[in-house]
Amino acid sequence: MGAGAAKRAGPAEGSETHMDFGGANWALITIIGPLVLAVVLAWAIVRNRRGRAEDARSEREVSEAYDREEKARREADGDS
Repeated sequence: MGAGAAKRAGPAEGSETHMDFGGANWALITIIGPLVLAVVLAWAIVRNRRGRAEDARSEREVSEAYDREEKARREADGDS
């Protein structure tokens, strides 16, 4: 090459080149983020699901507890 030849565009000799991971970060945010959110929501829904039998048992136990407290209060007050 002669003295007037142009240099090729590119990194200077001896310099390191770094890849741009901006696209990878964006993919993590837009694809993997919602997937993780969906998995966590599904896990929470399954974990907190209660059946009708369990709800009925809970209601019955609360009602019995109130009845015992009311009976104890009436006995302490001397009411019938």
